[in-house]
Amino acid sequence: MPPPALLSTPAVRRQNLLIEFASLKHAAPAGVYMSLTPSDPTLWSGAPTTAASSNSQSTSHPPTPPLHQP
Repeated sequence: MPPPALLSTPAVRRQNLLIEFASLKHAAPAGVYMSLTPSDPTLWSGAPTTAASSNSQSTSHPPTPPLHQP
């Protein structure tokens, strides 16, 4: 165990927070996406769900968009 004076330095405290909070991303409730805020390792952002989507076009789709005529 490092001496208490070393544990109180800002760099070590920040690293300890990063290590401790890293496990929270994997322990979030089902359906909740958690992410650390890049500028503040003590602040987490969460979203209740993420929506995946895809877009495909049929082969009969014209290569250029239609012209709009007012």
